[in-house]
Amino acid sequence: MLDFDNDPLVSAILGPVMSFDLTGAIVWRGTSQIALTLGLGSLFTLIRHTRVDEETGRSELIRSYVTGTYASLTAALTLTIIGNLIAGILIAITIIFLGGSITSSLLYAITIVTIGCFFAGISGVAVQLRESSGSDRGISITVLGLGILLSILNNTVGADSFLNWITPMAWQRLTQPFAGDNWIYLIYFIIICALPMIISYVLTARRDLGEGIFIPRSGPKEASPRFSSPLALAWRLQKKNFFGWIIATVLYIVVFAAFSPSLS
Repeated sequence: MLDFDNDPLVSAILGPVMSFDLTGAIVWRGTSQIALTLGLGSLFTLIRHTRVDEETGRSELIRSYVTGTYASLTAALTLTIIGNLIAGILIAITIIFLGGSITSSLLYAITIVTIGCFFAGISGVAVQLRESSGSDRGISITVLGLGILLSILNNTVGADSFLNWITPMAWQRLTQPFAGDNWIYLIYFIIICALPMIISYVLTARRDLGEGIFIPRSGPKEASPRFSSPLALAWRLQKKNFFGWIIATVLYIVVFAAFSPSLS
C-alpha cells in the first residue's frame, strides 16, 4: 500500500492514505468507488420516479387524485434517502465487523450517505430544468463527473485544498474517519445536501407537469436532405450518447493503461 500511495497516478485517483491500517485502507481504496456507485444510484432513482413518471403519464394519473404539487418529488427524495441510509448502515456494519471502531465507522458511513443525498438533490434540480429524462440524466452525470474531476485535482495538490469543501468526492478528507473523526463537518454536509433539494422544490412549483424550466427550441420547418433515412434518424437520436461513451471509454483505457505498470 505504501508503494501505491507513492505512485503519482494512484495518488491522483485515490489521494494520500489517511490511516495506515485496515480501516484506513478501506477508506482510501473504497471511497471513490462507493461514492460513484451511490451517486449514480441516487440520480437514476430520483429521475426514474419523477421525470420518467411524467413522460409515461403516471404522474398525471397520480395528480388526478388528491395529491399536492410536491408529492412526486417528496416521495422520490424519501425513497432515495432511505436507500442511501440502508447503504450507510451496511457499510458501517461491514467495517465494524472487520475491526473498525463503532464511532469512526458510523462517521464514515454518514459521510458516504451525505454524498449520495447530495447527488439526489442535484438530480432533483436537473429534473426541473429539462422536459427529457435523457437530458436530466446528462446534467446529473455531468455534475457527478465534475465532482470526480475536482477530486482528482484536489488529490494532485496533496488533498488538502479548498476543493475538499467543493466536491463531495473528497468529503471524507474533512471528516477524516479513523484518522481524527471530525464530526462537526457533518453540519456543513447536511446544509449542502439540503440546498439543491430546496431549490428543486422551488422550481417544481414554477413549471407545468411534463414541462421544464427551459423550453426547448422549435426545430426547422423542413428537414435537411441528409435527414432522410432510418440510419440518419438513428444517428440524430444517438450521436450524443455515442460520443459520450466513446470519450468515457477512451479515458478509461488511458487511465488503466497508465495504471497497469504499477501492478505486480
